[in-house]
Amino acid sequence: MVRISVKKGDIWHIYVNNVYVESIQYDQFAKKFEYHLDNNTPLTKDHIEKYIGMIERGKIQWKKEQ
Repeated sequence: MVRISVKKGDIWHIYVNNVYVESIQYDQFAKKFEYHLDNNTPLTKDHIEKYIGMIERGKIQWKKEQ
């Protein structure tokens, strides 16, 4: 099971089976998403790009509700 949780500061934490594995961050100056894949994560670049696309299309919450 994959869960993506939006955090303050344009950051999304990705959990696999309720264990934190990665994060995605939006760089407001460069106007692009950034991420770093660890070797020990079950996720691939394709997974991360899919999640970024879902964020861009609004399928995953864009901003943390105040």
